[in-house]
Amino acid sequence: MKSSAFDRHFSPADQAKLAAWLDQNPAMSVDDFHTLLAERGLKVSRATAHTEKQKLEKLGNRMRRGRQWGQYIQESMAGQDVSQTTRAMIEMVKTLGFELVESLIDAEDDRLDTGSLRDLAGAIDALTLAERRNQDYLAEVRREAKEEAEQEAANVAESLGISREKFFAGWRDFVSTPQQGR
Repeated sequence: MKSSAFDRHFSPADQAKLAAWLDQNPAMSVDDFHTLLAERGLKVSRATAHTEKQKLEKLGNRMRRGRQWGQYIQESMAGQDVSQTTRAMIEMVKTLGFELVESLIDAEDDRLDTGSLRDLAGAIDALTLAERRNQDYLAEVRREAKEEAEQEAANVAESLGISREKFFAGWRDFVSTPQQGR
């Protein structure tokens, strides 16, 4: 595909900035945009300015929808204690989900790219599996730490001449009785 004078004149980063600016100033007329381009050193026809303005508005809309999608995901996860693995998977799901929604919006024939849908489903499955494994691992670590602490406490009790059974019976009574100042 042949690049336009606009594409050659403005870098993708500059185009994104223009798109964001147009998104914030939607009432800008084609004539004002044509003047803005001329002020930035690009001499194009009014028709070209109109075409490029439409492209930038579309890019701005995509950027805004991307921000909204990201905010939705962040808000839905607010207050949840999630691991780094889960955060990484959420970012992947966020990206794939956004691309899927965008492909539906952009599709002229309203057909869904099943590959993207499979990727999204796979990402969700991977997220679920990773979180389950993470929870299983944390439960195992807690169980092992509890066993080690119990063994250490029993060893200390035995060194003081208290039987293991008597120590743990006393410990259960202590834990189950409400204490003042605790």
